[in-house]
Amino acid sequence: MRRILLVPVGLLAAGVLAGRFVWPRQRGIPVEEKMRVNAAWSAAARETGRTTEVLTQRPVQPELGKMWDFLQRLEKMSATEFPELWEELEATGEKKGEGESPSSRKILLAERWAELDPEADYAFFAGKPDNTWLIAAVFRTWARMNVETALAAVTGEKDGNRQAAALAGI
Repeated sequence: MRRILLVPVGLLAAGVLAGRFVWPRQRGIPVEEKMRVNAAWSAAARETGRTTEVLTQRPVQPELGKMWDFLQRLEKMSATEFPELWEELEATGEKKGEGESPSSRKILLAERWAELDPEADYAFFAGKPDNTWLIAAVFRTWARMNVETALAAVTGEKDGNRQAAALAGI
């Protein structure tokens, strides 16, 4: 009975390890995954009888609507505008008396900037205090797009804390 239980657990462990491996030449989201998501989206639209226009409207809930607006803004921005948006998020957090703006928006900004210009994004956040979680977000996105250059940037980093954060992101 033990052997019967060990084989599926071993196969499960191998599958998890294989699923987490990123091939060195892989860039971005695989075409098959995009096709699968698009097919699922189309099927959901057909089943609910809703059109794509209805499914892509701004959410009615106020908090979701604010996040929707922020994401739409990120999509339309160029890489040169991200430092200004960062300063705006910092100022908004201070005005509200929270001490800092919501970290989810900062992470989304760091990831989107990394999609457009990972080197500039990394250089910007490397100079920020308490930056390890931002650097991890940058390298998580960078490694999905080009693992070779992300690893080269990690090996070139002299600061041990930033290097550890970058490796954690990858």
